[in-house]
Amino acid sequence: MFKLSKLIATGIFSTLLAFPLTTKAEEHPLVGVNYPPLPEKLDEIGGWSINGPYVVDQVSLEGQELLLLSRLIGRDSRGKASFQVVNVLLGCLFCEEKFTRF
Repeated sequence: MFKLSKLIATGIFSTLLAFPLTTKAEEHPLVGVNYPPLPEKLDEIGGWSINGPYVVDQVSLEGQELLLLSRLIGRDSRGKASFQVVNVLLGCLFCEEKFTRF
């Protein structure tokens, strides 16, 4: 199960990095958001830690599933991590639809 999760996370991460950031992506309101906490309208579904300073979070925003590629920006005095969203993919991870880059 761990190998499958790692394979999925690596595939998602590779896909996110395969596309250069565009002006349209930079205009998405979640790009640049620091968390935790996530904005009120977002519901966390799951997430994957990726080697290095990046994580992928699967969230739901008003019924639309999103993948957030975020990077570690620091830790507080208790060691709790803080992240900043650097890219957003729209879609459904476990259905026939493909994710669409915003």
